[in-house]
Amino acid sequence: MRIVLAMREAGDALLVIGNHDYKFLRWLRGRPVRVSHGLGATIAQLSALPEPDRAALLREVEALLASAPGYLLLDGARLVVTHGAIHDDMLGLWNDRIASLCLYGDVIGVTADGRPTAATGAPCAISPQPAARRRHASCMPPGRAGAGLGQPHADLDTAVSIAAA
Repeated sequence: MRIVLAMREAGDALLVIGNHDYKFLRWLRGRPVRVSHGLGATIAQLSALPEPDRAALLREVEALLASAPGYLLLDGARLVVTHGAIHDDMLGLWNDRIASLCLYGDVIGVTADGRPTAATGAPCAISPQPAARRRHASCMPPGRAGAGLGQPHADLDTAVSIAAA
């Protein structure tokens, strides 16, 4: 978390919120969440910190996540960055439907235990360029999976759609 905060403060990183970040934010705000897997490990690591350090770190992370957008438009809106998905007609707008799509992707149902099931093969983000001129990639620094907030997979990760040059 400190690495992400320092990179953001130095202007060396951009951030969009993802579903695990949002779950962590809800936990930070005292809302009920299912604590499992990576979130449990993150909470355990935070609990091991001495109180003044822990409280300060949690305030900084809460502020960071609370201010993180659901998507970014970069390079003159030729590059769209989000964690889940977004459709062309949503760019420049924000509401609960768009927030859900950005956080969770194209959800087509839920599992028996209530977890969302995303459509397979759907692009993570859609750029304003015609489909024939888009390419999609997952963006995460090499060897940094899980470095964000302690999740077993990239937590402060992004999915990008890059307009072909």
